[in-house]
Amino acid sequence: MWWTPLDYSAKDFQKITVPTLILMGDRGGMIELEQAVEMYQLIQNAELAILPNATHMSTPTEGKLFTDIVLDFLLRHTATTNKEVENAA
Repeated sequence: MWWTPLDYSAKDFQKITVPTLILMGDRGGMIELEQAVEMYQLIQNAELAILPNATHMSTPTEGKLFTDIVLDFLLRHTATTNKEVENAA
């Protein structure tokens, strides 16, 4: 994966319409912070969270902050998705 560029275009990212969480550490090293910001700006329903003093590998182990961010995102968007499904039925 790291040796084969995926060459996604801006149009590819703009096709994403579902809520999307872009979460990374500020010391990631694998993906540049600017790339995450660009993805955030291109994806219609994106949210961006940058964990302080976290690398790409340490992000999931950052404990409470990581868990709070992910759970908040999932709970907010699960409730929205469930309501949309109920209204469509």
